[in-house]
Amino acid sequence: ETVDGKKQFADQLLPVIASIKNEIIKEHYIKKISTELDTSYESIVRELDKLRQPRVAHVQQEDPVKQKRTKEELLEEYLLALIVQNEAPKKALDTMMNILSEVMPKERAYHKVMDHLLSHFEHHADFNSDLFGNNLPKELVPTYDTCFLVTLPNFLDEEHAIEEVRKTAQQLKRIYIQKRLKALSLQMKQKEEAGQEDEVEALRKTYTALATHIE
Repeated sequence: ETVDGKKQFADQLLPVIASIKNEIIKEHYIKKISTELDTSYESIVRELDKLRQPRVAHVQQEDPVKQKRTKEELLEEYLLALIVQNEAPKKALDTMMNILSEVMPKERAYHKVMDHLLSHFEHHADFNSDLFGNNLPKELVPTYDTCFLVTLPNFLDEEHAIEEVRKTAQQLKRIYIQKRLKALSLQMKQKEEAGQEDEVEALRKTYTALATHIE
């Protein structure tokens, strides 16, 4: 609710809105963000106009690391888009959880939005994308809205859409497991150097069991 908080919220979401090609969808989100920030429609439009000016390049030069995302993050965004844009989001979410429930971390905003989706479907059978987004914590709204605007392939039918969810979840599963295996390897090396053989053996068993889940 602070001025700095509103500025940070706008800084995250305005570039996403500016990239929207469809003017009808863009106007919808301009109205939505103006309501969220308790400001006028015109002021949001002026800020969007600023993004088209050369200063955008200066922002990228100022913080280039922030613009770069890993394959893992891109897949997470795509998977969340596949779920929230699906005609049967609960089925898509269940498909994902059947694959990722034991290995999905809880670190980033994508994971937290997934948790909110799980909680939603524990109490509701249907899904209203606008109401769900309005009830999210404000810090998660930019992540949710961005995923909702991702352009997806034109699937032949629901079966093909769910298959894409399954395939993407499998890709993420491999990445998550490989990261955990790498961390376990480092821990084993540290324990070996410290002469803690019992801990090394326990970590080795965990490593072996986890490695069997890579498909």
